[in-house]
Amino acid sequence: MTATDPTPPTGKRRGCGVYVLSDDGERVLLAQRGTGARHGHYKWEGPGGEAEDGETFEQAAIREVREELGVDVKLNDVAGEFEEFTDPNGQLWEAVIFTGHISEPPVIQEPTKCVGYGWFTKPEVKQLEQADCLVDYIVKDLQTIGWL
Repeated sequence: MTATDPTPPTGKRRGCGVYVLSDDGERVLLAQRGTGARHGHYKWEGPGGEAEDGETFEQAAIREVREELGVDVKLNDVAGEFEEFTDPNGQLWEAVIFTGHISEPPVIQEPTKCVGYGWFTKPEVKQLEQADCLVDYIVKDLQTIGWL
């Protein structure tokens, strides 16, 4: 698996996540899931979603941020690659996680899927984790990028 691989593995869905960092690197942008999301209602995660057929992980990441938050993201690095994990609905996935930056304020585009967003410091992300307010699978993402 690579970030530019558009070929889905058998039986797995392909996903991406983007952890948008503030210009000073002191805050990360998280979105709060709404009732229209597949799972994790009212929990927080980075923007992202499923890659479409023939789409690379990078293309999916850029598209998902645009669809969810109405902004263009500049991807920095691949922060993590996960060959296999299971979401709360029991679906098997592989995913590539990126860090990135935006230059304009987000505007929620899908209010049933995303009910809010916020910029969080590392101590605030830790408080979200302790209060069980993060989508379960992003804990590993946040550990990978050094935020937990």
